[in-house]
Amino acid sequence: MREREDATPAIVDYPNRVHELLAQYGNLFASEPERCHFAGRLPKRRFKT
Repeated sequence: MREREDATPAIVDYPNRVHELLAQYGNLFASEPERCHFAGRLPKRRFKT
């Protein structure tokens, strides 16, 4: 099976900033799937440091 060229690559591990934000805000989500969805969307965002 040929992989689509425009397919989004899988996230192997989240950047450190995502881990920091999950530690800070992860308790706001009721379940692990919600935390994973939150973490999966964060790499697409830009943060002021």
